Amino acid sequence: MSDVDFHFPKSPKRAVFTLQQVIHGHDPILMVFHDREEDDWQFLNGKTVSQKDMLVVPFAKILSHDPSLHTLANLPAGWCAVRKSTNHAWERKELFAAKIKS
Repeated sequence: MSDVDFHFPKSPKRAVFTLQQVIHGHDPILMVFHDREEDDWQFLNGKTVSQKDMLVVPFAKILSHDPSLHTLANLPAGWCAVRKSTNHAWERKELFAAKIKS
């Protein structure tokens, strides 16, 4: 994938979070989180996540794994996208962080 094909605001070499079950082809990506605070991205299977299953991979690897993710390039920080299966469209939702008053 060239930088020309890459429409996300970060580099294709930037590290993102995913799961072993996703990368090894057992589970599809059904949830995507774009973190507001750290500007990190998470590509998850929609199931309960165990820290031992987490992987860090380059953005380009996750996008080549599931080309439908290109449609989420403009997902704002602080938002997530979910779908019921790979046959369903992505639905975008704003994440609401609780604000702690000091």
